[in-house]
Amino acid sequence: MNTRLLDRIAHIVALSGVMLVLIAGLLYGAPGALGAFVGAVVANLNWMAIRWLTTSVARQDIRRKNRLMALLGFKTVAVLGICWLLLTRLGLDAHGFVIGVSALVIGVVVGPLTLSDSADESPQGAD
Repeated sequence: MNTRLLDRIAHIVALSGVMLVLIAGLLYGAPGALGAFVGAVVANLNWMAIRWLTTSVARQDIRRKNRLMALLGFKTVAVLGICWLLLTRLGLDAHGFVIGVSALVIGVVVGPLTLSDSADESPQGAD
């Protein structure tokens, strides 16, 4: 696993979360900023869980990999349930929440673009 890339994605998810809270605040006021803040927290926690599970899967034998992959599926269902609860039961601003939770997408897309090819830990196709 390329730990530099995983770290970079984590930093970009956090940084973009801050910027998205500000944007949501400008667009939707305080309720939007609060929704975006909670969404950004969900995005960061989701990335931390994805990172931990995938690095654990990469180090395990096949039997343990299956269990960890099942946990990854359960994590996805849990995140969906948490989002549903936050939006329906706590009444967070949906626009702001969606803006905040998109920090994960930004991190996963932008993170690899910010690392140079020469800095890869294990270049693919090297003989």
